[in-house]
Parts: sequence; structure tokens; C-alpha cells
Amino acid sequence: MRSSFPEDSVVVNQPLALALDWTIDYSTPKLRPLIPEFTKSVYAAEERTAPTTLQNLLQAYVEEEQLTGSNQWRCPHCKKDVDASKQMHLWRSSDILIVHLKRFGVDQYNMRSRLNTFVDVPLGEVDFTPYFAPDSPFREQNNRYRLYAVSNHSGGYGGGHYYAYCRPNDGDQWVEFNDSSVHSNLNPDSVITKDAYVLFFRRISDTPRTLQNLMLGDERCREGSSWLAELEREDSEAGGAAGGRAAELE
Repeated sequence: MRSSFPEDSVVVNQPLALALDWTIDYSTPKLRPLIPEFTKSVYAAEERTAPTTLQNLLQAYVEEEQLTGSNQWRCPHCKKDVDASKQMHLWRSSDILIVHLKRFGVDQYNMRSRLNTFVDVPLGEVDFTPYFAPDSPFREQNNRYRLYAVSNHSGGYGGGHYYAYCRPNDGDQWVEFNDSSVHSNLNPDSVITKDAYVLFFRRISDTPRTLQNLMLGDERCREGSSWLAELEREDSEAGGAAGGRAAELE
């Protein structure tokens, strides 16, 4: 028996591969079970790429985390997995502060992907004091920073390209460094993109960064007052204070 087809049908007797391209509203819950696994993982990645700010990420970094269920903490004394809490803070910072954004991860379908989240980073002053430990002796120091360089990564998980933006001499003019190409007068509004990978901040100093001040700092190092010796001294004083508080608690 011969099958009947509409007049505008095309009958193909040879094997044929078809590729379909359509637009679908992934936010509709009833449609999600019908979406192929790969498409669902792409959608899951898009859900994680909602724009955010540097301050939001820093606040999330210092929030207390509860370790329960399969993520319990192994107690070194009773040798058992127990519920616990974990919290991280900044303790001290140097004149140059580097923030590394997580750009690669594994989604719920165990697929490796690049995270294209746009992170809004201020080009002006950023105060890191709220993210220091409450008992840090360095909380009261000058923790105001200004972004001066950005290392960018474009591409995907399997490969990509690196290029950088920088403003020399702490000025307001941004310069793009891309392999052998250098472009000045970069629009400040285009400095922060989803390609931002590593952020470089410099502490805002009340003392101008002149050649004379740099030479004075170098002379102090030669006299033996090196930055390493200064760090060791400050760490020793901070450790002594913490030890005293621990003894009082005991």
C-alpha cells in the first residue's frame, strides 16, 4: 500500500541527517525534562553567570560556612566526622593585592566549562577593611586600594588567549597589551569585561609615588630595615597578642 503525503511534502529515499535550530524558553519548568543533557548543562552554566560585583564576591568569601552531611569535618581528636563551621577572613595585606577570579569549574552534569560571569569591579577606590578578621591588628591600617591592572582570558576551557589592561603610573589612562600590540587611550568603560581573570590592586598611599620616595625606600632596605624584617616583626607582635588571649581563655 502506498503512503499518502501532503502535496508540499518532500520524499527522500536516501539516508539523511537533519540539524534543527530553534529558540526555546528554558525557564519553563515543564520543558526542562525535554531538553537534551548538553543543552541543560549549558543552561545551568548560564544560570551561574548572572552579573555580580566584587564586593558581593568578597562578602561571600568571608561568610561562615556550615560543614554538615557529606561535607562534615574530620575531628583530629575523636577521629570522627562531625558538624562544624568554617570561616575565612583577610588577616593582613601588602601594598599590592591580587584577586584571582574563578573562571573554570564543573557543573552539576560533571561537564567542565568556563564561567563567563560578569564581575563589576570599581576602577576607583575599594576599601577591603570589612573583609578583615575582627581581631586582626591590621584591620585599622590603610586598606584602601585602587585597581591598576587586569589580566584577561578569552576563550573556553580547552584553550584561549591572554591579554592585559594596565594604567601606568597610577594615572587615569588605560593601555591594552595584546601580544606585540599596544593600544593606548583605552575607554575606561571597556576595561572590566567577562574576560577579567586576575585583578591587580595597589594600596592608596597618602605619600606621592615619586622617584625620590622610591629611592628613599630602597635606601631604607639597604640600611637593614627590609620589608621582610618588618613583616616578621609585625607577625611576631600579632602572634604574641593572640597567644595572650588564648591563655586567658584557657
